[in-house]
Amino acid sequence: MCFKDVTELTQATQFLHENGILLHYDDVNLQDYYFLDPQWLCDILASVVTIREINRLAKSGRRLGVCVI
Repeated sequence: MCFKDVTELTQATQFLHENGILLHYDDVNLQDYYFLDPQWLCDILASVVTIREINRLAKSGRRLGVCVI
């Protein structure tokens, strides 16, 4: 797939982001990253913020639900 210019690429990326196909943010620290599997990113972030000693559901290994970004 070829894009005519950066504007067309930006529009396509924004469309895919809005529809949950990929994640892309304009933040200075994240603008160079395109996450093609949003659930993967959600799982990684959940593992970082889960404190098993405090969260009784995390101790049993159960998920609380689907991540919505």
